[in-house]
Amino acid sequence: MKLTPEQIERIQPELPSPARVYDYLLGGAHNFPSDQAAAQQMLAWLPNLPDLAQANRRFLKRAVTYLLDQGIDQFLDIGAGIPTQGNVHEIVRDRQASARVVYMDNDPIAVMHGSFIIGNSATVRVIDADLTDVAHIAPLGHTHLNVLGRYHFEEVDPTLQPGTLRPLRPMPQDRP
Repeated sequence: MKLTPEQIERIQPELPSPARVYDYLLGGAHNFPSDQAAAQQMLAWLPNLPDLAQANRRFLKRAVTYLLDQGIDQFLDIGAGIPTQGNVHEIVRDRQASARVVYMDNDPIAVMHGSFIIGNSATVRVIDADLTDVAHIAPLGHTHLNVLGRYHFEEVDPTLQPGTLRPLRPMPQDRP
């Protein structure tokens, strides 16, 4: 994946990222010392945080499995972070290989790592998108689902956002 100049400018590995801290808490390897240090500070206050991250991952699996059982075959995962172990594409691949997944995140390192993990998949895409850009995020996700295969506008389109509200900062216009 080739990064744009704007994405390169946003890369700040010396600052912790929610996506990479979460990866660390799940036992992943796609994180930096700044993420590990932030996670260790959090663990001092919440020692069971890795258990909560795993519980969140189990909930995600139950939710996606339920949706697949209902015939849903297209998923937008907004604020996806790094699609590591037990993520949406793995759940759908094991149950319905033709289901389509679009992961969206605004952390260019998460997008880069995610693109590397996914590789050249015909049913999964990782894109750079900001969940606070409400006017563009759904149309962008739908466009990428359509590129992966015919987008079913008449079908339910589940939007997955496990864990995105906790690290969300106020919008600039909402600040005093």
